[in-house]
Amino acid sequence: MELRREVDRFFTEMRARKLEKENKKQWKARELSKLRKRERQKNFGKSSKIISMLAKSYTGKFYKERDFLRLVVPETFSIIESPETVIGTIGQFAKSIREQRPRNIYLEQNALKIYDLAANGLLDVVAVELEKETKQSRRKTRWRGGFPDDSNVKRFIKALGITKHLGLDDRYPVDDAIKPLRVFDRRNRHYYSGLRPEKADFKTKVVVDFADHINSCLGSNNLELTNEALHKLCSYTSEIIDNAEEHAGMLDWSIQGYLDTNTEVPFCEIAIFNFGETISESLSKLPKESYTWLQISPYLHQHKKKSLFGPSWSETDLLTVIALQGGVSRENTTVESTRGNGTIDLIEFFQLVHKECTADEHVSVGAKMAILSGSTHILFDGTYQLIEEIVGEKAIKRVTFNTENSLESLPDPKYVRRLKGIHFPGTIISIRFPMGKGSTVNRGDKNDSK
Repeated sequence: MELRREVDRFFTEMRARKLEKENKKQWKARELSKLRKRERQKNFGKSSKIISMLAKSYTGKFYKERDFLRLVVPETFSIIESPETVIGTIGQFAKSIREQRPRNIYLEQNALKIYDLAANGLLDVVAVELEKETKQSRRKTRWRGGFPDDSNVKRFIKALGITKHLGLDDRYPVDDAIKPLRVFDRRNRHYYSGLRPEKADFKTKVVVDFADHINSCLGSNNLELTNEALHKLCSYTSEIIDNAEEHAGMLDWSIQGYLDTNTEVPFCEIAIFNFGETISESLSKLPKESYTWLQISPYLHQHKKKSLFGPSWSETDLLTVIALQGGVSRENTTVESTRGNGTIDLIEFFQLVHKECTADEHVSVGAKMAILSGSTHILFDGTYQLIEEIVGEKAIKRVTFNTENSLESLPDPKYVRRLKGIHFPGTIISIRFPMGKGSTVNRGDKNDSK
């Protein structure tokens, strides 16, 4: 009997110790969660820095309805096709938020037909930032709206639109047609940066997962990236994100991917964007004696000498184009430096992928890619191809957007243009290419196009 009591006492003490240990662990977790929440609120501030940046960049009128804001998304809402409309709409939205602080927002998307992932992603970031802002001030924003009439676009909005990012899925349930879609969505929020040292490899994981997403999309067309191609895609994407983190002055970037195989001609879409300094602003701050500035200053001199600068072509436009050339980077110090190829390599990579994806003779629509930074919009559709030059012992890739293949001449205004009255505080890359159906080309067997 005595032994039984001793055993019971032992196990009672063990349970008490275990409970005390668990309580301490839970207490530590709660305190750490509170600390991180305070840090996030401190980093975020009283209001969204991103909304303020967009509002400041917008010089037009804002919506004046008190406590109510109706945002009408136009039929064409695409960084590739209509950047002025996108940045104007989002800028007006941001300025209206700052001026009116609406409590009720109606997002009208019924007319939307032509879109791209980047335009949708930017709009969603503003919505998420507003939601964060209102929660911190203990206010509440009521969201309502109408889905696009087009079934394909409606499917996209439900899968990767505002209802998903605001957690409104319970009000707008996802139907079975959404489930087979291939969706990739990652964002590095500037107010989270540094709060979780154990997640220092977040960027690496995002880059690897993104490459796997692209491979999965190609798999729907019987294509596959080799290990070498996957490694290169990771390298290109990583350099683009590195540039955003090092030069934009704000650690907030997003990378998204989308493929809907239900459409007649499936399109693989990619969006990478960040907020902060533009490409030209970053380059213009270089010391005048630096290696990179000595690289680019002769072109600026030639354009001034020829009186090429004017209302439709400025120094900031030229700097943006120059920054796309292989070997041009703030970090380079000699001709042997290896930075400055990420964007140009990504362009070439998707040109090659598109070439194989459209082996199907029934695919007549080509790939398109746009880069928007500040007020400069650059379009790629295959008209102007990358060329390779040998500088010293190094091969450098260039794209000049003119028939002279020279940065000393004006680019074709159809492909490089200045957006009047529009400015985006950061950089956007939007890519859209069709996936032909029925191709049996295995990319793993084509070593010359990795």
